[in-house]
Amino acid sequence: QCAIGVWLDLHCMRRSNGMVIGKKSFRLCGQRSIAFLVLLIASSAVAETRVGSWELREEHSELDGNRSVSAVVHSEKQIVNSIGLPENAALAVVCSDNEARVVVDFRNFMGSDQVFIRYRFDSGPVEDDRVSVSADGQYFGWRGGSAKALIGAMSGKKRVVIAAPPYGKKEAEASFDIGGIDDVIFRIAAACRWS
Repeated sequence: QCAIGVWLDLHCMRRSNGMVIGKKSFRLCGQRSIAFLVLLIASSAVAETRVGSWELREEHSELDGNRSVSAVVHSEKQIVNSIGLPENAALAVVCSDNEARVVVDFRNFMGSDQVFIRYRFDSGPVEDDRVSVSADGQYFGWRGGSAKALIGAMSGKKRVVIAAPPYGKKEAEASFDIGGIDDVIFRIAAACRWS
């Protein structure tokens, strides 16, 4: 146990409701914690702001010049989480290490491999897809080229509804106000170095 400790979340956005999008958490102990924390802050510039409905976090590494961008929006209505309590779902658009991701957190165990989902932008047609589930089964989404295509499809849209069945349960549905997405896309494209 540490008498003095510091929790660090590197390359991630942590919400008070527990959603984490990113890479690693560390617990550092003792006086070295303070020195490491100062070094980390000095090597990375972080900016947090709101863009439309989105909570946006941008990081720029002074060490290697890489940028990472995370934008998160929460569902308009609450859904029932894995223990039967109401909670907002979350939708995130991320660029980290030059790779785009779109991540959805339904606050439920989603399985261990892939999940069949349906979604619709504004009043457009219902689309369906089979997407990957995270290693811990807590969220699902798109990576790389499929994420880039979906992010492009969001351009100019105001709302998205996503439906997916948590493991062993009936389909859950969450709607998100994605106003301001074009500004988010501009920042994601810059961070991922899209031409």
